Amino acid sequence: MFDVQRTHKADIDAARSGFIEVSEIILSGKYDVVVLHEANIAMYCKLFGVEEIKHYDTKGIEARMGIEY
Repeated sequence: MFDVQRTHKADIDAARSGFIEVSEIILSGKYDVVVLHEANIAMYCKLFGVEEIKHYDTKGIEARMGIEY
């Protein structure tokens, strides 16, 4: 069982690695929708922070009706 009060470096490294991987997937444009339903848990557990998340619109990908607005 994961203890929110005791995160380990391996947990943080795994979460950040997953975040990098999913960022590449989003930026690839291969998929119309990518659901990250566990990302909020990782943020709650402080495995990565909001400051590490850069919205992909900074990469020139436009917002889509029904998704971002």
